Amino acid sequence: MRVATIATLSVLTLLGFGSARAAGGPFEPTLQDIQANVFTPGCALAACHGGAMQANLDLREGQAFSFLVDVPSVEVPTAVRVAPFDPDNSYIICKLENCPWIVGNQMPLIGGPLPQTTIDVIREWIQMGAPEFPAISVESESWGRVKSIYR
Repeated sequence: MRVATIATLSVLTLLGFGSARAAGGPFEPTLQDIQANVFTPGCALAACHGGAMQANLDLREGQAFSFLVDVPSVEVPTAVRVAPFDPDNSYIICKLENCPWIVGNQMPLIGGPLPQTTIDVIREWIQMGAPEFPAISVESESWGRVKSIYR
């Protein structure tokens, strides 16, 4: 029964039934998916936010969270790069949407602006609190078994 439930949930997830995909988003609003679909292929390039760390921002895998969440922007020190639960006051969103008050250029420089559906996934991740790792849900009877193992 449990295997069938996991298999069904996996298939539904792959088909896009859940959060951003169900709403038409291109991928899930998790840092891992944003990393794989936005930061690594388009931002963490050697001359940009990879090894060169333009604007003191490292968007390489394993580094992005600590350089983004609750960190002031170098360009606009009064702005936070990612303000958890507040995408409208997150500088990264302004850089992606080309707000009139940003310093420098709209990002990303290479490949042109991101589609709004992609930016909306990043907004959703921020609105969810910008967690480093996705939340894990455990059935109540499973949790009881896990607790009993460690007693």
